[in-house]
Amino acid sequence: MKYEEGKMSMYPEVNAEFRFWLKKEGNNPLITIGVNPSTATDKKSDFTVTRVMEYAERNGFDSFIMLNVYPQRSTNPDKLDKECNKMYHQENVEAIRQIISTVTNPEILVAFGDIILKRNYLRECFCDIVKACLPFNPKWKRIGELTKKRNPRHPGEREKYKELKDFNVLAYIDE
Repeated sequence: MKYEEGKMSMYPEVNAEFRFWLKKEGNNPLITIGVNPSTATDKKSDFTVTRVMEYAERNGFDSFIMLNVYPQRSTNPDKLDKECNKMYHQENVEAIRQIISTVTNPEILVAFGDIILKRNYLRECFCDIVKACLPFNPKWKRIGELTKKRNPRHPGEREKYKELKDFNVLAYIDE
């Protein structure tokens, strides 16, 4: 899968502080939920998005949609807001709900690793996202086995994992 200019889009189109989604247009996208966006744009990939594209291609998807638990851009998750910005969180949940509603038979790769533990509010944000997605009956996926702390792996953690596995997201959010 190539990162082709013109076939990529993101929202908002220009914003150094927040990104709600990044996608490559196609008929069968792998939807991925990470913790927070880093440097990828509609013109240039980053490490995580490159790995997401590899997983998508390896598993029969023709495109991808990159979403995040929290929309604040940061190359270092330790620098995320100390407190949740509720306005941006609600806008993020709504953007995700709208994106998922446009996909036929959505498959969502949950891929944030233990980074979800960096801030107390991140797990609650993820729970809100899951609840917003449930009406669209997505198939939830993960990479490999859960981490020792029982979180779905980040795409960059291990090269040995190739295929996606089913993920019981309801059991996860009930833990």
